[in-house]
Amino acid sequence: MKISRCRIWAVAMIYAPLALALLGGCESQDKPATPKEEFFAAENDARIPRQIADHQAMLGAQADPTLYRCHFDGNNLNALGKAKLDALIANGAPARIYVDGGRDSTDGHRAAVNSYLAAAKVADGSVAIESGAAPASSSSAAPALARMGKTENPRSGSAGGTTSADNSSMGSGSGMTTSSP
Repeated sequence: MKISRCRIWAVAMIYAPLALALLGGCESQDKPATPKEEFFAAENDARIPRQIADHQAMLGAQADPTLYRCHFDGNNLNALGKAKLDALIANGAPARIYVDGGRDSTDGHRAAVNSYLAAAKVADGSVAIESGAAPASSSSAAPALARMGKTENPRSGSAGGTTSADNSSMGSGSGMTTSSP
């Protein structure tokens, strides 16, 4: 009997920790997040910088709602054109979308835009597609050209030829003295 009790005791000592490990499990407890996991968000998390970039793209597309030849591959919208249309219709479709291109390709481009808007479930008649560039998207270069002389050469605007910034850099009145050896 003494041998059987020792054998039972030995078996119990060996199998008891194994049973506890199986019941408790090593991976059942939550591991603390590593510094990398704490700093970087998961791939599918919505991130604020991405939302800001999308909003800026939407504002830029609404400021210039013109689709140019670079937005098309032949008579089909390419990825750039689809992205611009997505940005245009993100917060409600604009009143007008302009298609700028050659006269021979305008009809095909308009058809591609119409089919994309229909696939995006934009209500018919809520968007007008017009030919040419958006009238408010361009500006005259005359005011910028008139100021260019002042921005490129600051000395041309002063009467004496030198400004106070030029005098201070020459040493007069700057508070710096030189000692002679």
